[in-house]
Amino acid sequence: MVAVLNAIVDHLILPWPLPLRIAYVAWSLVSLYAVVRFCDAMRIFCFSAGLLETEATWITSERLVLWLVLVPVAGMQVLALIGGVSRGRESSGLFPLAVAVVVAAAIALIHFLLSIARTRTALRDATNGRFLP
Repeated sequence: MVAVLNAIVDHLILPWPLPLRIAYVAWSLVSLYAVVRFCDAMRIFCFSAGLLETEATWITSERLVLWLVLVPVAGMQVLALIGGVSRGRESSGLFPLAVAVVVAAAIALIHFLLSIARTRTALRDATNGRFLP
């Protein structure tokens, strides 16, 4: 719901008040941290199930999401907030950096989706297809 509200406000080209921008940044960073924790939970699940190769893919996914998504997005959000406060508007000088962050996030997302697929395949193979189609 927060993302939908943000999209509506961005389409109307209305600037968010500073407290709401800070709250939205905090919400988005907490959401990204939840993805990192999900990767860790899946790693623990795979370790517990004895799927050691799949566990390794979740370790990689966790690191990619942390270092290619969470850290750069946090830095970009902080720079945008500082730029918006100091100039009274959003900073557009971050566009080249934003493109690099989007490309890095795409790499992390692809690996994340591959980890999900590998886990499903490993579980299906480990259970001889009894629980997964």
